[in-house]
Amino acid sequence: MMDSLATYIESLINANAQNSDAQTYAGNVKVTVEKEKIRVIFSSPTSFKLDKALYFELYDVMNVPLFPVVTLLPQDSMIVEAFNAPNISRQRCFVYPYRVGVPTRKVYRNETEFIQNVKANGYELMSGLKLNMKDVTSIAIASTSGGGKSYLIQQLLQYFVLANYETVVIDGKKDRPAKFAQANGIELYVNGSDESDDNLLMNVNRMLERVNNTITKRQNQLFNDTVTEANLKPIVLVFDEIGALTALASKNVKEAFFKLLTRVMTLGRQSRVHVVVSSQRLDANTLPTICKEQCNVLIQLGSLTSNNLQYLFPDYKELDVLVPLDTVGNKGRGLISMNNQMHTFLVPTIGGAAA
Repeated sequence: MMDSLATYIESLINANAQNSDAQTYAGNVKVTVEKEKIRVIFSSPTSFKLDKALYFELYDVMNVPLFPVVTLLPQDSMIVEAFNAPNISRQRCFVYPYRVGVPTRKVYRNETEFIQNVKANGYELMSGLKLNMKDVTSIAIASTSGGGKSYLIQQLLQYFVLANYETVVIDGKKDRPAKFAQANGIELYVNGSDESDDNLLMNVNRMLERVNNTITKRQNQLFNDTVTEANLKPIVLVFDEIGALTALASKNVKEAFFKLLTRVMTLGRQSRVHVVVSSQRLDANTLPTICKEQCNVLIQLGSLTSNNLQYLFPDYKELDVLVPLDTVGNKGRGLISMNNQMHTFLVPTIGGAAA
C-alpha cells in the first residue's frame, strides 16, 4: 500500500505542476510514505522556492484526493526534516503527518459507559486521542453558537470529578456547566439576579487571590523539597463564556481580574493548577495573548472560517481543514491542537447527539 500511495501522490503533484501558471516542478519530485508521515523530496537546486507557500500548496493538492484512505493532519507551520540520501541535492524533505482512514467520533452509549471508560482508560476525546492533564497546562475553547462547546465542557467537568480534581466553575451565562456544577457540589460562581455587573467578577477575583496564594505555597513546598509535584492535588478553574463574564464589568475590576488570571495561568502549571477558558469568540479582549500562550490545548468548534480561527489558529487561513461529517451532523465538529500536534476533532457523544 505504501508504494502505491507514494506513486499516487507523485502523480497528484506532477499533475498540479503541469496545470500551474508558476514555474513547474513536474518530474522533480519523489514521495515516500512511512508510518504516520508522508515525505515529499525535491532535487536541489530548483527554479522554484522550497518555501512555506509551496508546502501549503502541496497540502491542498493532496488533502481531498487522499481522503478517505488517509487523512492529513492540519499544520500551522511548514515541517522540513533531513532525508537520508547519498546526494546533498535530496537531503531535505517536506513532511506531512497523517492518520490512516477517517477520524471517528468517540461514542458512549450512556453515562455509565462513559464513567467506566474514564475510570479505566482516562478521557478519550477521539479514537487514539486521549486527554492527560499531566501534559496539559491550560485549555482554550472557542465555538460558534451551537458548536457543542458547553457539551464538551460538561464532559470535561465529569472527567475532573471522576479524577478527584479540585474544580471551580465560573459560568458567565448560567449554562449547562453551571447546572452540572450545582448538581455535583462543585464550587460555582454565577451572577445573582439582584447583583451588580461588578459583583460576580469581584467574587471571582477573591477566588483567584486564594488560588494564587495556593500557588505560592506550593512553589515554596516544591522548592524546599517538602512535597513532590506528583503529590499535589490538581486544581482546575473552568471559565465558561469568559466574554460574558467580563463584558459589563468596570475597568478597574476587569483589569484586576486579568492580572490575577494571568498570574494563575503563567505560574500554575508546576503547581498542578490548570485553567479551562471558553467563549463563543476568543480574542485579545476576552483572553489576553499572554494567557492564550499558556494553553497547550486549543479547540475551535463550529464554523472554521479564517475569521473564527484567527486568534487560536492564526496560520490556518492558508489551508482548508477537512472535518468529516458523521451521523451526529454538524455539531461538535472542529479542530484541536494538543502539545503542538494538530487534529481534526469530533466531540464525543454520550447516549445521543452532541449539543
